[in-house]
Amino acid sequence: MIRRLHIAALFVLLVAPTPLRADPVPAATTVVEARVDGAIGPATTAYIERVLATAAATGATCVVISIDTPGGLSEAMRDIVQAILASPVPVVTYVQPGGAR
Repeated sequence: MIRRLHIAALFVLLVAPTPLRADPVPAATTVVEARVDGAIGPATTAYIERVLATAAATGATCVVISIDTPGGLSEAMRDIVQAILASPVPVVTYVQPGGAR
């Protein structure tokens, strides 16, 4: 009986000082939004690269790119994909509105 009491007391001493904590929530989050409408070309590439650079410089939490395009130059699209993959800021892309391509 006394042994169990000692073990329980030791358990309380070891566990009680350990605070329960969650990951800290950032005080403020910044989401940078970009919209791509129309054909993809060198100007679109420059725009996306500029948006990604701004997001990285300002410490944004993420970049959201909404897309409604019929396509365009494949080289420009490859450059955009490479810029997104190289971005230190997470990038979310989606096609909108419904029925868009």
